[in-house]
Amino acid sequence: MKKLIVILSVVLSLHYYATSQSLSPYVLATAGGYFTSGGNSLSWTMGETFNTTLQNGGVILTQGQQQPYVQLTILNLKVFIEGYYTGSGLMSNCLNITGVSANPLDADFVTISAMNAITPYALVDEQVGTLKTNGDVTVTFGPAVIPNKLYYIKVNQRNTVDTWSKNPVLLTPSTIYSFISSATQAFGDNEAKTFDNLYAAVYSGDINKDGAVDASDFLDLDPSIQNGDGGYLVGDINGDGGVDASDFLVIDPNIQNGIGANVPIP
Repeated sequence: MKKLIVILSVVLSLHYYATSQSLSPYVLATAGGYFTSGGNSLSWTMGETFNTTLQNGGVILTQGQQQPYVQLTILNLKVFIEGYYTGSGLMSNCLNITGVSANPLDADFVTISAMNAITPYALVDEQVGTLKTNGDVTVTFGPAVIPNKLYYIKVNQRNTVDTWSKNPVLLTPSTIYSFISSATQAFGDNEAKTFDNLYAAVYSGDINKDGAVDASDFLDLDPSIQNGDGGYLVGDINGDGGVDASDFLVIDPNIQNGIGANVPIP
């Protein structure tokens, strides 16, 4: 019986040397050790039993790892879309009307970008938020956006003219900025007329997102008007769930007035 044990020990040892390898994956360790005896060595590692990332507001914690404190930047915006505005400080609930969202307070998706405050004003981070019918939208930027630093804010919706903040905005861990209080909140004062003598809105009509509202946008809009298309479509300028003459009535003045994006020039 003892001889059998010795033989098995030799076989296992030979197998170990024949198949040993260098591994590149890493482990999150709580303990470990290294031993040598008679020309043989053994290293061991006790890994974490679980590893998960938790987030509460702007604070992120990854359990099982030693890490620095990470403070993210939360931006609370007020934005109205020209074509969606229905009066009394409210917009059409397009996402709900078209069945994209079950929430009757959801107007549309918007992409909010943090842009460098110095030339060439490059993109730092962007997040998609759900714009509410009252103009509220909140996004949380990733760690690329450093708290307490200046950034331009850019708003992009599927059929509006991209609109930048008037000046770079100091993004703190929790920042509020309004595009609706007046057109002067936008770069170059580039927002639509005041609604209800109170509110400004980003221009509607840039369907092909080329930076201008012009005849090419009408050419994209017209077939859907002729077909009476409905649903969550880029040609639905007023957010009522259908593409018809009422959408043309929104876009036509902006075509006539040569409305387009006004952005910082590098």
